[in-house]
Amino acid sequence: MIRPRNTDRMRINLGRRCISVCQMASLKPGAIIELDKPAGDHVEVFLGSRLHAKGNLVCIDGKLCVRVCQAVDASAATVQT
Repeated sequence: MIRPRNTDRMRINLGRRCISVCQMASLKPGAIIELDKPAGDHVEVFLGSRLHAKGNLVCIDGKLCVRVCQAVDASAATVQT
């Protein structure tokens, strides 16, 4: 795949959960991983390490999408990973 110049990876943050390597290794199909965000909470849209928007998950034509609800001031939204 050829990526255009001056682009960065987009990442959608649904939530977080810390689990041990042992717990990760024991996951089976159908296992549920609980995240730290309540259902219906906004997801965060990052470009590189900067938060650019918040939105809601939607399903359109069988594809998972993000409907942008709020643009974020990119100059004040750097996060550390």
